Amino acid sequence: MYKTLAFFIFFSTMALGKTLPPTPTQLEKIKDALARGEKLNSKRDIWAHKYLLAKNLGRSKLSCKLFKELAKEKKFPLKDLAFINALKTCSYSRSTLKKIWNRKGNKVPRWALEDYYIVSFQLASEKKIKNYQAFFLSKLSRYQESKREKEAMLLDAIKYHKRTSYLRALYKVSPRYSPRISKSNIYQVARDFENIRDFKKARELYLKIINGKKYLIKQKVQAWNRFRLSYKKERNIPTYIDKTKEMGNFLKEMVRKYPKNKKIKEYLAKNQINLARAVWTDHKRYEGKKILKNTLTWYSKNGDNLAEIYWVLGSMALEAKNLKKATYYYGKGAKLKISDKNMKDRIHWALGWNNYLLGKHKKSIKEFNRYLKTTDNYPLKNKLRFWKAINQKKLGQISRYKKTLKRQIKADPFSYYSVLAHKELGIPLHPLRNTHIKKDSYVLPIFEWLVAMDEIVSAKNYLKRYADKLYTTNMLKKILPLFAKINWYKEGIVQFQRIDPKDQPRILGDEVPLIFPRPYLKDVTKLSSKLKVEDALIYSITRQESSFDPNARSWAEAYGLMQITPEVAGRLSKRFRLDYKEPNDLFNPKINLKMGAVLIKELMSRFKNQYVLFVGSYNASHHAVSRWKKERFAGDYVEFIELIPYEETMNYIKLVTRNFFIYKRLETKKSFYFPENFFEQF
Repeated sequence: MYKTLAFFIFFSTMALGKTLPPTPTQLEKIKDALARGEKLNSKRDIWAHKYLLAKNLGRSKLSCKLFKELAKEKKFPLKDLAFINALKTCSYSRSTLKKIWNRKGNKVPRWALEDYYIVSFQLASEKKIKNYQAFFLSKLSRYQESKREKEAMLLDAIKYHKRTSYLRALYKVSPRYSPRISKSNIYQVARDFENIRDFKKARELYLKIINGKKYLIKQKVQAWNRFRLSYKKERNIPTYIDKTKEMGNFLKEMVRKYPKNKKIKEYLAKNQINLARAVWTDHKRYEGKKILKNTLTWYSKNGDNLAEIYWVLGSMALEAKNLKKATYYYGKGAKLKISDKNMKDRIHWALGWNNYLLGKHKKSIKEFNRYLKTTDNYPLKNKLRFWKAINQKKLGQISRYKKTLKRQIKADPFSYYSVLAHKELGIPLHPLRNTHIKKDSYVLPIFEWLVAMDEIVSAKNYLKRYADKLYTTNMLKKILPLFAKINWYKEGIVQFQRIDPKDQPRILGDEVPLIFPRPYLKDVTKLSSKLKVEDALIYSITRQESSFDPNARSWAEAYGLMQITPEVAGRLSKRFRLDYKEPNDLFNPKINLKMGAVLIKELMSRFKNQYVLFVGSYNASHHAVSRWKKERFAGDYVEFIELIPYEETMNYIKLVTRNFFIYKRLETKKSFYFPENFFEQF
């Protein structure tokens, strides 16, 4: 079946356009031939020459004529784009445009629709045809990545024409605009107000659900959770904790009212876990522990909530350096029936890790071995294998230690733990090939024409639509070089992540430069030289922050390649006299890369080049990183990374480290060893 579909996709693609476009070299030869007054003989060369000439002419009678001719060429792969360009370059009347839109609109292929809508909206705006301005804006809103952009386009569409379908689309994207708030949409409306940080209105609506008689317990719990979390989002931690306590009191009352309802007890147990974690994060570990111990007096259902209680108690004991107690709690949790894979992974890792910290290396190895056989979490397997090896080293089992590390390198040669394995074994890291487009890559005629004619918007749409239909490892591998060809690195990384995790190390070995690209090389090299910040470090952080998307914008209002916030940009621009006026400047790659590189340099200086601390502080606050070191560092930075309590920051440091050594291997021509004192003095 898989082979049949693969052949179907391949031959369907070939049928769309058998002729490939001229290469850049061939295009130069075509220009030279025309300059000498020679005639072009092949259809391919004539099409390419006409298309590029028409594009360069802009709006003119000749460009209109050329695009019209190309649009009528049934075998020309870009005849649909020629039609769209004819729309743009020909001076059609209002009535003619309406006829064309009504007749041709449904016949444009999906990959060309975004270009069609852009051009048509521009024409409708020029001719002041308001109903069509609204129509094309509503269509364009579907292509916007962020909710903010979708909403803005739909609001503009409604200004031009208040059509029911546009209003419905707006209410779906941004429910707060709904004229009527009902039982069916009140929660979505409240969430929308919360998302735009209008917490007052959001809370008013959450309270209506909480206090209303017509809502189910499940809906009330959902509203309560958002109500209390809105204070956390607002960074009002004391009130967040108070509201979590209030939610607990509400649920206790519900338990008294409906003693046979087991679901309410589950809700209450989960809330008490949330409360304990909240007060613990607020540096009140004893209070958090007391809440969980109290919960255990009435809650004992074998499952995820009980497992989480034991996991949190174990983590509290670990922070208090009571390793025996931590092992006790983790052990109790590990015996439970856990459906949540993430929680199961956490508990079994913690049990083995705690035995390692206690010096019970045989027990640690036993736990790691047992879980290695059952988990399908491949990144976790890497971690289990590495620390199994370190246990073996501590026991003096040097032969086994080396064998385990070599097995780790073979299983996933590019992972963070394989980098550490090279360090442990004292073996060099070898240069990686900078190969790009390969012979076995897909050749998609329409895509090749789009690239050759510099139609990048349609090229992206065409390629994504094609790639999303692929599903086998081999198919996805062959499509990856095409994303690099149009510098669409983010989507290439997204498509790589679709590959089965167990196949990813093998595919990465063949396609490293595609998954770890080095765009803006001149800018990065210049910044690296000026600031004395390694270009591999700049690339490593940029890849982790935005996957090289210059237009990235996060929920936390971080912008661009290196995810710089306007507040940080304003501070850095004043201190270092950097070019910056407004947040949108951060979408400029040159400005953003400079800001990011300067920020790295500032953090390096703050933490005296201690790698774990300055990389960690790019993700978390420098206050948090300093506190973690004070509370948890015992002399070994590799162990310290595993002890960082914020999972996001811990993983961030590991991934940036992995990235760094891949980039170092891409840029070097000689093998090198893991640098001595890398973590201590970068």
